[in-house]
Amino acid sequence: MIQLERPTIRRRDMSAVLQTLADEHIGIGENTHNFASALSEYLGYPSRLLTLRSIIDALSLALRSLHLETGSSVGVSALAPSWYRRVLDLHGFEVVVFDIDPDTLCLDEKKLSEHTVSALIVDEMYGYQGPQSLYEALSVPVIANITHSFGSTRDGQAAGSAADIVIMSFEQGDIVSCGGGAGLAFRDEVFYHEIEKEVSTLYQHIALGDMNSALGLIQLGQMQDNLMRREAFHQRFFLASQRNRHRCYAMMDEGYVHNGYSFILTLEGKYEESEAFAKKHGILTSRAFRNILLDEAGDAFISFPRSAAVASRTMRFPLYPFLTEKEVQQIERVIAHIP
Repeated sequence: MIQLERPTIRRRDMSAVLQTLADEHIGIGENTHNFASALSEYLGYPSRLLTLRSIIDALSLALRSLHLETGSSVGVSALAPSWYRRVLDLHGFEVVVFDIDPDTLCLDEKKLSEHTVSALIVDEMYGYQGPQSLYEALSVPVIANITHSFGSTRDGQAAGSAADIVIMSFEQGDIVSCGGGAGLAFRDEVFYHEIEKEVSTLYQHIALGDMNSALGLIQLGQMQDNLMRREAFHQRFFLASQRNRHRCYAMMDEGYVHNGYSFILTLEGKYEESEAFAKKHGILTSRAFRNILLDEAGDAFISFPRSAAVASRTMRFPLYPFLTEKEVQQIERVIAHIP
């Protein structure tokens, strides 16, 4: 059975973790600082970057850096993870949920223009960068979650480069899989200055440790090779999808390079039938959108019709650098013939 996710860690990479144990450096140390520096250099735009122990820490600090008043409204997508609401509630902010643009899977710009919010959180879903116009739609600070889009580029611009603040996760199935952790990047020092004192006070309790950072450093060194394999697999799956009747979110324009984070299809038929077909042929899949804010809406198909249509029928397929040629061919066949 082909698993849906695998961490991008090779057996030889384990030596990096063993070395931190041998050196008795399992807390914050040299690897922590080196990983943050390497990640900042890879992204190419942060004026300040922190590696933290959780994505919750990253979003919390990002929100505090905006210096918004209690009760301020923050716009998010209906497809955004439901834990956003918990964090926003803790900070005393109002959550304003928007439907999506089905072509970008990001917030619908027309819907945005009809509301007033104090800030936005933009999720760049499944490897697709949000359009530049989205970041310019409102004159408010924008936090971009590039967990899915890290490594994607449009016209040479890195994911999240149009946002004021960027967050990204380093969990098992992510592009950079450190066994946990997150990144927080500021494009402008202004926002970082708002939390600089808080960060210095909490640093020993929230910064990513040396063991996780060691894995991050190894993976950044292999990133281009991993991304090339992911992108090649994604292109093959896209071509296979042209033989079925389902919708694939593919190349957005000629200047766009997809990172191959994952491959998704919005199905025309019954989801359960397609899921059973894939499993019968040895492939584990899942719903692409789970535990999302849309789930909290009692009238989802009325309030957020585009998001509801996508969430109820979109399937995610395995895609990671360690797929063998035989496995890639097997996934191609299933995608091409899925009912």
